[in-house]
Amino acid sequence: MNFVIDSPVNEKERAILHGAFEFVHTVARFQPSDEALEEERELHRLRYEQVKDQLTITEFLSSPNYQHYLQSYLVSEHPMTYADSIGFYNAVSGYKEISNSSMFNSRAPGILRRYLVRGRTGVGDDELAKIKAAVDEKKANRRTFNAAAEEVFQLLQGLFQDFQSSIYYTHFLKDIFHIHQDEKLSANQVS
Repeated sequence: MNFVIDSPVNEKERAILHGAFEFVHTVARFQPSDEALEEERELHRLRYEQVKDQLTITEFLSSPNYQHYLQSYLVSEHPMTYADSIGFYNAVSGYKEISNSSMFNSRAPGILRRYLVRGRTGVGDDELAKIKAAVDEKKANRRTFNAAAEEVFQLLQGLFQDFQSSIYYTHFLKDIFHIHQDEKLSANQVS
């Protein structure tokens, strides 16, 4: 038995045996030991320690799993000013991927109506007027929303430290890394 479990040669048998142990563990409803739970917490903490310096606004905007927490913060804390920021940022990212130039003029009005006209992205009035003019004159192109997207990115980056102090970031740590508030404070995880 030890040969099968420890053997680097018998990977298939080892995987089957491991699966059988997991199945028996699940069916029997064994409770993990305190040591196993502590080891699991330590593994999550180590995983967080490896990536904590990489958790920037860019990382949150590029990960759908992380975006949810930032979006919840924006909707709750800044509903009238930034609630549509992430949706707009994502729409512009998709807009930039368009390869057919005739599609720019057909998609630009939708982005304008859905995100910018409502005024909940943080885009200034001057930039909004430029975009409206380009869309109305059917002169939309790949760069039509670039300045507005950069403006939104800068606003979100400015809010990121407040987000890290919020309950939504605490939920993020708990859900993704299984880190609870007391562990967060003791590990100095919020920069």
